[in-house]
Formats: sequence, structure tokens, C-alpha cells
Amino acid sequence: MTSGEDERLEQLTRLFTRRRGWRLRTPITPGLRPAWCYLVGRDVRLSVAADDAGYSVYLTEEDRELTFGDLASLATWLDGKLAELG
Repeated sequence: MTSGEDERLEQLTRLFTRRRGWRLRTPITPGLRPAWCYLVGRDVRLSVAADDAGYSVYLTEEDRELTFGDLASLATWLDGKLAELG
């Protein structure tokens, strides 16, 4: 991971550590990025990872990926999406 990715991952860690339903998943495959996953029961509903461009969100049920350039826009979007997911 680059230093920018490390910094963004640390920002995600601060954002999600105390929030209910979020777990950090670290892949065992080399080269894959750690991701914060939002779970409902045992189902991962979405995951958020840091990359060079910002933040990538994968919506599991929709099989769709979104990209956010900054933490503020990601946090605003998540507030609305998590309300939908319950």
C-alpha cells in the first residue's frame, strides 16, 4: 500500500471502529487491500477500501462499485445508505 492508502485506511479505521456492524477484513491474498465491511447478521452488505484515488465502496447486493474522492462525501453517502440497509 502507498502512504496515501495507509493514511486513508487510518481515516476509515477512525470512522468505523466504534460503529455497530462494521468489521475490518484483511485479505490473505497478497496485493489485495484491507476493507471495512458492513454486516447485517452474517451478510456483508457493503465494503469500503482505501486506494490512491480515495475510497472505493462495493455494494454486494447490487454488484456495483462507487468511488469517493474524500472522506466527507463518503460519510454523507454512508449515512443515507445505512439508513436504507437498516
